[in-house]
Amino acid sequence: MDIALEKKIKRTLKRAKIYMLVAFVILGVSAYYSFTQYLNFREMQSALQTGQKLLSALQVEAGDLKTEYNFAKDEYLLKQTSRAEEISAVFPKNEAIHTLTTSLEKYFIDNNTGNNRIFLTSVDYAPPTAPKTADKQPADYMVLPITLSIESSQDNFMKFLKYLENSGSFEGKTRLMSLQSISFTVPEEKKEDAETAPGTKTLSFTLKINAYFQKGV
Repeated sequence: MDIALEKKIKRTLKRAKIYMLVAFVILGVSAYYSFTQYLNFREMQSALQTGQKLLSALQVEAGDLKTEYNFAKDEYLLKQTSRAEEISAVFPKNEAIHTLTTSLEKYFIDNNTGNNRIFLTSVDYAPPTAPKTADKQPADYMVLPITLSIESSQDNFMKFLKYLENSGSFEGKTRLMSLQSISFTVPEEKKEDAETAPGTKTLSFTLKINAYFQKGV
């Protein structure tokens, strides 16, 4: 074989080996780069899925919080409305004479029994007054003077005094009132009264009472 040709073949083979080595290196680098990019993609995909799950959980939690907020708000408004109604019943914004008369009449009807009488014979309202405080300043409430005439047994009368004492309670929703004075008369003794049980004999009472309401602005 020609020496020149042999050298040319050797040079060609050497170059081919170099090209193959370079190609292998390039292929390895490319494979490594592709693998690392694949791993990065998987990490990004996993992070994205985690983020989506977290977002979904946050959206659910936000929905739950909104529901709880709306429930708490409705409950608060309901309580405020209920409290306003209680205050209005106990300490109204005006005289509310009709409502007061109705509640007093209901009390006497509910507590009047055959052997333990109590009934309202008359109720009179005087014009409202604006009281003064201890330092002579106008009070922030108004007074409605009332005169009640009732006929009652002693037991039922004491029960009515207790009712006045407990007036203004939010639980009972009774109008705020205070007793100013009492006068009474004892009817003439009758023969049949001797058989009346103690505390059930009917007496006549006149009471001076003040009912209270809010002062208008």
